[in-house]
Amino acid sequence: NLISDNCGENSNLFSRCGRVSLVQRLIPFSWLICHVEMMNDPNSSRFDQKSAVAGSLDRSILVVDDEPLVRWSIMTTLQKAGYQVVTASTVEDATMALRRGSFNLVITDMKLPDETGLNLAAQVKDTTPPCPVIMISAFGDEGSKQRAREIGVDLFVDKPINLAEMLWTVQRIMR
Repeated sequence: NLISDNCGENSNLFSRCGRVSLVQRLIPFSWLICHVEMMNDPNSSRFDQKSAVAGSLDRSILVVDDEPLVRWSIMTTLQKAGYQVVTASTVEDATMALRRGSFNLVITDMKLPDETGLNLAAQVKDTTPPCPVIMISAFGDEGSKQRAREIGVDLFVDKPINLAEMLWTVQRIMR
């Protein structure tokens, strides 16, 4: 059961303690209820398609975030718009995906469990040819944004992410 009567194990999804969760800010409640079954196992293949290999399509995107719901939300939004999406939860997994295929865009969180998204962005910008990078973060201080600009990050997006705006931004970048 995803909805908890107290502030127990599932309170990060729907809290009755007055906190607004990331899920509540990312996705409208009615849409979320329709897709609850996909969240029962955040380690399922529905969430993470690291094993997929990107082709040389000009609509190929790598999404890197350690939060399964954020990865899934961005992936689903982009796939519905016709993009080929590969996801990863760590810089190590993203690096393996970059070695296996080419991407036309990388969307990465700044804070990841093994390294920072800034390290990944620098790695992507050092490739030939470099592809655009969108950095997302809930902790977007000015120092981090400045460092991202120095690396060559094309856009910095603060969380919570508006999925419609993210899609619009991706469509502009991928033209």
